[in-house]
Amino acid sequence: MHYSGMMAMRMDALMLFHPGMFILSIIISIILAIVALYVNWWLSKKSSHTIVLGDTAAGAIVMSLAVSGMHYTGMSATYMFPAQSGSIINAMDPDILSIWVALASIFITFIAIAMTIIEKRMTTATGTASVSLSQLIEVIDSISDGFALFDTQDRLALMNQKYLQFMRLGSRESVMGESFDVIKQQVSQNGIFKTPQPDVEEDKTKQTKIEELTNGLWLRINERNVPGIGKVIICNDITEVKAAQLELAKANDQITGLNQRLDLENRRLGEELDVAAQLQQIVLPRTEELQNIPGLDISAHMQSADEVGGDYYDVLQHNGKVKIGMGMSQGTGW
Repeated sequence: MHYSGMMAMRMDALMLFHPGMFILSIIISIILAIVALYVNWWLSKKSSHTIVLGDTAAGAIVMSLAVSGMHYTGMSATYMFPAQSGSIINAMDPDILSIWVALASIFITFIAIAMTIIEKRMTTATGTASVSLSQLIEVIDSISDGFALFDTQDRLALMNQKYLQFMRLGSRESVMGESFDVIKQQVSQNGIFKTPQPDVEEDKTKQTKIEELTNGLWLRINERNVPGIGKVIICNDITEVKAAQLELAKANDQITGLNQRLDLENRRLGEELDVAAQLQQIVLPRTEELQNIPGLDISAHMQSADEVGGDYYDVLQHNGKVKIGMGMSQGTGW
């Protein structure tokens, strides 16, 4: 604007500009304008209740310095020499200059309007995305399982408080954006797992792991790669299930031990019964004893079918007579 206005002047002189001062004036205007825009952006982030008069004045002062600095530096770069002919010298044809000024004004106005619209849409989109992210965080914080999402660049993009609690990672802000390797290393340094964890390269082949924590909890950790999204990690607290499994295994071990003891006892009883059966057979009359009795024609056999019983018989010769005795000590009768 400054140099366009200078070129529009009609005078009986030749106007020239010093190249170095000309470039310096442009640099000063750009730098101070950026600072002024940054001050305006910083004020837009603050609450309307916290903005004081000094904040607004600071932005206005920086913008004023940008305009005046460029103006006075540009004037310092201007040299005017008297015309020898005494006629008015135009640095540029007035008609052409007016067209250029009009086009430049229209272009600058268009850029300003476009930037305003874009900024408004970006502000709206940012606000909507911020609200959606806050709602999403509230939803995943309400679930009882640990949840973490690593993006396609392997950076931690989203997690809930349960995941931070399980892995002892501190606040959400302290780990947001960290790589999977960094998070893995930090978890390892925290020493939350009772057994050493495998390296990341070895762990990539495993989808589901059961891990015992040093605080007594048991976790089922499921890692799944989702194309186009990243890596999703779900941590389920299976402490109660694991406790029930351990109790069941303990009871099973006790039952197995009792069965082994019962089997040993049955074997012992079986061996004792075999000895008792042999003793019972020993007390029965032998064949030689029966053959020594003249005129005796008798045949008898006794063998227990399932277990040793109290059945008994005997054949005796006494005073020239044969006596046959039979007895049953179990009390069941004949």
